[in-house]
Amino acid sequence: MKQTCLLILGMHRSGTSALAGTLNLLDVELGSELMKGASGDNDRGFYENIHLYNINEKLLKQIDSSWDDVFFNESKLNVLDDTTELESMLRKEFQHSQLFTIKDPRLTYLFPLYKKALTNMGVDIKVIIPHRNPLEVSNSLKKRNQFNQKKGLLLWAYHFLLAEKHTRALPRVFYSFDELIKSPQNLIKLIDKKLMLNLNLKYNSKKSLIADFLVPDLKHHNISIDNMSEKIPKLIWNIMSLMPKLNEVESVAKLDELRQQLFDYQNLFYNDSILKVQEFDEQMNKKEKEFDEQMNKK
Repeated sequence: MKQTCLLILGMHRSGTSALAGTLNLLDVELGSELMKGASGDNDRGFYENIHLYNINEKLLKQIDSSWDDVFFNESKLNVLDDTTELESMLRKEFQHSQLFTIKDPRLTYLFPLYKKALTNMGVDIKVIIPHRNPLEVSNSLKKRNQFNQKKGLLLWAYHFLLAEKHTRALPRVFYSFDELIKSPQNLIKLIDKKLMLNLNLKYNSKKSLIADFLVPDLKHHNISIDNMSEKIPKLIWNIMSLMPKLNEVESVAKLDELRQQLFDYQNLFYNDSILKVQEFDEQMNKKEKEFDEQMNKK
């Protein structure tokens, strides 16, 4: 029987670890060695395969990029044609796994390479894309990484829109972090319906373990979406407004328009004065007024 890989594509702090941990409780393979949690930061674990994480970091460094690269461009991947090392590690980790999942926020940028490698291996690819209130993500990144709000919002938008674009031709499910915490079985049923994985039977036998894992305090920095349109740039709000219907309606034209707007704003900051300094956040603060004016015109 053909192998299936579930790729979790999502921004940091969006519930990707909680989902990967839940899938692991449902006997979905994650590999031989996982990244350990850190005190005050995903105490229960990141559920990232450490061997693939190391390869992902290596690949991004080869193109002078990183997971928090707000100037990332898909053309950077053109120099990374060789997937031999990636395929070798995937075989080593999952050659005996009928169903396995890979979770790493870096997958959003590296998705074309993973798609090529898994296709070469004859593995079916299915995708789960989490999303979360962008202000919650931004606040969490501010606490963990000392990013200012604008950088956090840019990263959130870019990761989401790029993940959506990359996966249009594949079976996929969108979900919110809140949905996972409040109604995990409903999400598992949706995954079964969209991706045909038959996980709900296992869920019924692991329900108590999953309930103990998905405790409410797993999700921090909770912010109501009420009146958020006045607190965030219009572009971000427009992306958010599409999310409730992503599993039912394909809004490709609108998403393409929003992604192009994001690239326009990205170019607003892409200049020599920024590229030559070490602290990007300082330059972001200096251009904050111009950025807001441009974004709110849309």
